[in-house]
Amino acid sequence: MMQASIAKDLAAITALKARYCRTLDTKDWDGFGDCLAEDFTGQYDGMPRASKDEPEVAHVAGRKSVADGTAANLQNIPTVHSVYAPEIEIIDETHARGVWAMRDYLLFPTCAFVGYGHYHEDYVKSNGVWRIQRTHLTRLFVEEEWR
Repeated sequence: MMQASIAKDLAAITALKARYCRTLDTKDWDGFGDCLAEDFTGQYDGMPRASKDEPEVAHVAGRKSVADGTAANLQNIPTVHSVYAPEIEIIDETHARGVWAMRDYLLFPTCAFVGYGHYHEDYVKSNGVWRIQRTHLTRLFVEEEWR
C-alpha cells in the first residue's frame, strides 16, 4: 500500500472510533449501528451494570442486535466515553486492527460507574467504508459507587 493510502485509512479509522463514542453518548442509535459491521461481535469485560446481580462480562453479536440492545439499556443513562492513544495497524486494503486506551463513565440510578481499560478491535473496509468488526473491551480498573 502507498503511504498516502495508509494515512487516509488511519485517519478514517480514527474518525470511526470518535464517531462510535459520540453516537453512543448522544444516543444516535442509527449512527452508532453504522459504526459496526453487519457481522460485528464483541466481548465486554467489567461491564457497567445497574445491579450487582447483572453479569460483569457480555458477549454480543450482530449489528442490529447490538445497536438495539445498547439503545434499550442506555437510552436514558448519561454516558461519557473517551478513547485515546490509538495503536492502529493496517493489515491490507480492507483489514486493520487496533488498540485504544479508554475511560468511560455511566450514571445509572443505582450506580455511578467509571471504567479504565483498552478496546482491542478488528476493522473491515467494505464499499470504501471502515467499520468495527470485532471488539474486546478489557478493563484494568473499575469504580462502582452503589447508591
